[in-house]
Amino acid sequence: MKTKTLSIATLVLTVLAASQSVFAQAYGEAYQSFINTLQYNNTFNYRKNSSKRSSGTAESKSTTPDAVPSHGNIVNDTAVTPEQVKRAVQFKSTGTRLALDEYVGSFRANAEEKALWKVRLTELLSGFDAWSASKGFPNDVAFALAFSIALNSSVYNETPLVPDAKLLEMRDMTAIGLTRIRLLEKTSDHEKQGIYEYTVMTAQMTYYCREEARRERDIEELKRCKQVAAMNLRRLGIEP
Repeated sequence: MKTKTLSIATLVLTVLAASQSVFAQAYGEAYQSFINTLQYNNTFNYRKNSSKRSSGTAESKSTTPDAVPSHGNIVNDTAVTPEQVKRAVQFKSTGTRLALDEYVGSFRANAEEKALWKVRLTELLSGFDAWSASKGFPNDVAFALAFSIALNSSVYNETPLVPDAKLLEMRDMTAIGLTRIRLLEKTSDHEKQGIYEYTVMTAQMTYYCREEARRERDIEELKRCKQVAAMNLRRLGIEP
């Protein structure tokens, strides 16, 4: 089933509306509370430090880290154990989508368009589930966050997506931060799944917005897609 293509202007409005209005919903509220706590604890502060180049005199303009410890040693070289990290950031899936209806319901679109977007987002979520599991991180909130940062950074900076190895490093750094501050300690599996789904969907919609603007060579709407990406990054406490 192929998703009907919205106009770019409508698509941008849809992404903005979804980003701003879902938080009154059950899982949207849990997602917003999670994001607010990330900002309060400055969870991604490591990114500011890691963006400095080896000379110590210049900083990268990219919002993705230039230097982080090697993937295999990140978890083992900290005060938290791999078992603690896994318990903190992963969840047992219900086998159904929890936040999808809430998210699609916030779209500024008619019933037909919403139905089509629900199909498309279901496909995207299933694809992400399979991909993250193949990397060894099934049902992992930290992997979803790293993915969101990578996609939004790609949109904002107009750069390719980071390599998988870099994404895995970002996930581990994120997972350690979440574990250290015990951010998800009292979060149920249901809430973790809702946060995970919102994180993936908002990133995917912004990336799709950018790709459609590029396809149509619409410079003005491309700028607006970048603004949405910047908003998503700032919501995580990351200054683009």
